[in-house]
Amino acid sequence: MGAVALFRIPAKTCGQGEAPHVWKAASTQGVAAPAGSREKTGHSQRVPDGSWGGRDVLMEVREGGAKIELACARGLTEGAIELEKDGSFQVVGSYFQERPGPQREGEEPEPRPLRCTGRVEGKQMELTLRLEDTQEEVGTFTLVLGQAPRLRKCR
Repeated sequence: MGAVALFRIPAKTCGQGEAPHVWKAASTQGVAAPAGSREKTGHSQRVPDGSWGGRDVLMEVREGGAKIELACARGLTEGAIELEKDGSFQVVGSYFQERPGPQREGEEPEPRPLRCTGRVEGKQMELTLRLEDTQEEVGTFTLVLGQAPRLRKCR
């Protein structure tokens, strides 16, 4: 069953100023909310699932989190990336610095705390990655949903 929304519609005036408004009910079933909007129920929008590609970056977004690939590093976040009303987001995760050449078996880089901030507008995302322990900015990237990344790994 669809939700019902109330719309305030001005009633016709009789020449004596503005008449009171009339409330009309309408079903919202089958009506989609604009991207980045929040419903009054408190349910928020999130970054759409899929591959977001850009220069030197690939971000694979899923409901359970995101995987980020950079030339010589990678990152992971957990949980859906919720969007604010203005399309901005902020999420924490882990950053793994990689090194060129073959990796030794069982050798895994130490995770570092990562903060991902950005903004989504339509199918475009601006993404900034910052290491939380040193406040060092890893980089700011422009990504597009469904676009192949221009990424060359340092392996």
